[in-house]
Amino acid sequence: MIVRWRYTNDFDELAKTPHFLTGVSELLRAGRLGRHLVIIDRLIIARLLDFDISPHDRSFLERLAQQFTQTGRAHQFSTAYIEVANNQAAEPAVSGSAVTVPFKMLVTSDILEPAKLITENIDNDGWLYSIVIQYFAERVGRGHVSVELLHGGGADTPKVLTNALSEKRIVVTLVDSDRDCPTGPKSETLKKVEKICDDSEWVLAKSGTPPCREIENLIPIDILTALQCGVGHASNAILINIDNAEHNNGTTSADRHWNYFDLKKGQSSNQILKTNDECRQWITGKIALALDTDNDWEVPGYGDNIVSQLRSNGVRIAEFRRAMSTSHWNEKFGAFFSFIAWFFVGAQRLIT
Repeated sequence: MIVRWRYTNDFDELAKTPHFLTGVSELLRAGRLGRHLVIIDRLIIARLLDFDISPHDRSFLERLAQQFTQTGRAHQFSTAYIEVANNQAAEPAVSGSAVTVPFKMLVTSDILEPAKLITENIDNDGWLYSIVIQYFAERVGRGHVSVELLHGGGADTPKVLTNALSEKRIVVTLVDSDRDCPTGPKSETLKKVEKICDDSEWVLAKSGTPPCREIENLIPIDILTALQCGVGHASNAILINIDNAEHNNGTTSADRHWNYFDLKKGQSSNQILKTNDECRQWITGKIALALDTDNDWEVPGYGDNIVSQLRSNGVRIAEFRRAMSTSHWNEKFGAFFSFIAWFFVGAQRLIT
């Protein structure tokens, strides 16, 4: 994240505290390692250079002073950043995009460690989310990210989150919504992780789900149908016909069938009986764009290896990166990932 430290009248008293130089050193170390984008007011930098600090810290402070013209206003464009408070009585708090933490927490917590991203599957979900986060960081001019992936393990995700929160680190948990339609109920896992974050009252804990059913739904239809699991698949024509009909009807990106189709298991007239009335009507209306819904129908899924097949195909990965720049993809997912990406903004890692 951006970690911003600006001068206030409380600074001089803070500088007299026993933990002050330790906190300064830890903050500068996090910046050198690229874990966070550290931005320090030039007035504070000038004061710090008067202290007996290490050559590495001194060199990095001088570098930050030179970069301030380019970085000093970066926080104004972010959706979330850390504001270091000089007031020793300050409590962690959120105000707009600023997450204020007292200076002492640079020493007493692990907020300067890399931000953790908890996903249900580290190999597939973690990999794909990392690509998306990197893209959105680059789009706002912050090409360096710092992401520490943590395997949630599906139903064990709430437990993993609870353990991570005990470390007082930046923690973002992304899980599948399992929604059958845009207004469908949240998954039990999502409900649990949201409650854990709320109950923890930890200001640097975020949880959520992209506006779709599962992570596979982030992959555009033309890319998925070109993967090994999609080539010649019986559902291709049906789903493409639905997509074309929605396009011709002016359906918004957020209301597209592809977003909530169960890409792994598929859908059928029998299966949707398990959903609520609103979702059942929504799905039936979408399927009716390509099939006769007066009789039993089925649209088979593509199996469990969608993301792993994308991961092993360099051509399709490149296509996915390009797809993220399209207006259609951004209308669906841009706002969500633009917000999430700021938690993982880092800086260039320096050798010293």
